[in-house]
Amino acid sequence: MNDAFVNRANLLLSRALLHHEAQAVIDDTLIEAVQSTSSLRSFVAGIDPATGLMEVVAAQGRDWSPRDKDSRLAVHNTTQCGITAWAAITSQPYVAQNVQSDTHYVRHFDDVMSESALPILDSEGLVQAVLNVQSNKIAWYTPERVVMLQMLANVVGAALVTQTFVRRERALGQIGLELAAASSRDHLTRKVLDLVVSTLHCQACSLFLMDETRTRLILHSARGSLQEQVGEAAYEIGEGLTGTVASTGKPIRLDDPRHDSRWRGRFSEITPDGMGAFLAAPVYYRERVLGVLRVSRPRNTPSWFQARFTESDERILCATGAQLGSALETQNAFDARLKNERMAAWGELSARSVHMVGNKTFAIKGHVNEIKYHVHTLPEEHQQPLGELTDSMEQSIYRLEDILTEFRDFLTATQLNPRKCSLNSLLHETAQECYLHHNNVHVHECYDDGLPQIVADATRLKRALSELLENAVSFMPNGGTVRITTSLGRSRPGPGVTNCVIAEINDTGTGVPAELKEQIFRPFFSTRSRGMGLGLSIVKGVVEAHGGEIREIGTVGSGALFQISLPAAVDEEVN
Repeated sequence: MNDAFVNRANLLLSRALLHHEAQAVIDDTLIEAVQSTSSLRSFVAGIDPATGLMEVVAAQGRDWSPRDKDSRLAVHNTTQCGITAWAAITSQPYVAQNVQSDTHYVRHFDDVMSESALPILDSEGLVQAVLNVQSNKIAWYTPERVVMLQMLANVVGAALVTQTFVRRERALGQIGLELAAASSRDHLTRKVLDLVVSTLHCQACSLFLMDETRTRLILHSARGSLQEQVGEAAYEIGEGLTGTVASTGKPIRLDDPRHDSRWRGRFSEITPDGMGAFLAAPVYYRERVLGVLRVSRPRNTPSWFQARFTESDERILCATGAQLGSALETQNAFDARLKNERMAAWGELSARSVHMVGNKTFAIKGHVNEIKYHVHTLPEEHQQPLGELTDSMEQSIYRLEDILTEFRDFLTATQLNPRKCSLNSLLHETAQECYLHHNNVHVHECYDDGLPQIVADATRLKRALSELLENAVSFMPNGGTVRITTSLGRSRPGPGVTNCVIAEINDTGTGVPAELKEQIFRPFFSTRSRGMGLGLSIVKGVVEAHGGEIREIGTVGSGALFQISLPAAVDEEVN
């Protein structure tokens, strides 16, 4: 091996590492392979990391045509035969000194007599390409020439690794730009999934986000066969691989998830028989898990292809999850701020309107009393019809006052004066007050005596609990049973988990249909003849103002079941 070749090889290696000109470096390296070994032709067979199929990515030397480049590896991909395929399968260099007697050789050019194939490894030790060089002379590739070709194969490997690194670096930067410029959550997640698919060379990518209760992961966006199940596919926290990532806040990377005890095979983009590599990372913000981003690859036919994700892939997906989590939290904060500003303006206008209507109502009430007084001075035959009319007017005024009171409660639901108190005591007191005059309603109270205290506005919270209990009575007109229970739970999954207290109110009424479970908490929605439909929205506002959550989890036919979770009081002592 002469010094001139070593100097040329070092120059090519420097270009591969420093100048980020992968295609130009590969082309020049193939020219060097042909010239330095006096060969006929050379080419690099790249392996698609998503499908495992080989294709000619660069070629130099005699008689190459576009058709030859397209068809050169067709047999290798379909039969897994050929010298190039054998080098990919074994991850070892292979030299055919006489192709006419070599069992691995597949003829493509008639003038080839000897051929060398050298695998090109990536930074994880996986075959990413093969360098192939051909000669029209038998036994042409001596050990010295093979060493020279191995050096040039390393140059191509360095160029490909550097190209991958640069592309991923740019992809992360592009993800950051897309997140900063996204106009909505949907636009943001679509862009991220497209970039993840192209960067990690995967056939499927999906994003699951926490629902409002933070007990389930709902499919928010997908690339692949799950696109039709967006909004429907769901995992409980801790369920399967996806739920495990959400509960632990740690990524999972598997070469074959079917052999993992946590794998459930639900909502998989790839059929179990075709399932290959799996990678999932948490989407988080300040240790608070917001969802799970996952990708997968199929188990393809070529035996040289290892359907796996690397540590580098895992770092990319984790970094993307962190960026996405920050962007989602920023989007949520912006939406919340906009909503709060609108609500503040609407609340101020509403408060003034309520005050003005209340004043007018008080004045009208005085006028009705004055009319009633004058009615009694009329002849008896006129008193009855006019009396009925004034009584109706008076009842309407009382009804209007009830509406105004409900509206005031809605506007002031989040104005709290919190103190440490016992949720068990608040529930017991509220139950005694609500059911004192309902003899046909049976109340079963089952409280956890070991519950920590909560920080709450007792008056506001009792008002919310009272609304739930009275609501239960209204849906049991013939009587029934209300079960009130408390227990210790957790406020959120993942790192930084804190305790919370849970209260459940379960009645034996008709229950809430699935399609109404979200609507019942919206303002002005009601299935009852009385009220403005603000009762449960007031309850939701009070609970959320305390940092808690409320949801209805009952089954139709088995009664309504309202579950409230409130954060436990934190000990003020600092260790």
